[in-house]
Amino acid sequence: MELANVDVVLTRDHVVVDEEEARVKRQRDAEELKEKLDKIARSMPTVVTSNKFGSQAGAGSGEFHTYRKARKREVARQEALDEVERLEKEKEEFQEKLAANQQSAEAKTAKNRAKRLAQKEKQRAKKKAKTVTAATSADEVQEEEEEEEEEER
Repeated sequence: MELANVDVVLTRDHVVVDEEEARVKRQRDAEELKEKLDKIARSMPTVVTSNKFGSQAGAGSGEFHTYRKARKREVARQEALDEVERLEKEKEEFQEKLAANQQSAEAKTAKNRAKRLAQKEKQRAKKKAKTVTAATSADEVQEEEEEEEEEER
């Protein structure tokens, strides 16, 4: 039996098909698989790890020091990030407190300013009333003197 002249091939579905159709089907399946893999690859997040060392058994004795150094570096980085975050939080709280203090100081100043202006107005009114009273009194005194002079004549 010669296999070179065979026009049929069995597929996994056990269907007898032409060799050309089988090749086209395999290409189509391969393209679909490639598209699926590309879609999966695009949907997966990319994670870059700079710390390739671990503390698991099986690592060589020389790797321990490398692991320890990398871990120490990572711990220092985390502490630095925490410190920066703490400082930013303190700075923000300080700015809020400063703004609140400034606002309360402005309110107090405005209140005192209003009080001073009211006192000045009160003094001016009192002075004006006193002047008017004094002027009225002087006019009355003059009128009384004139009346007395007329009576004497």
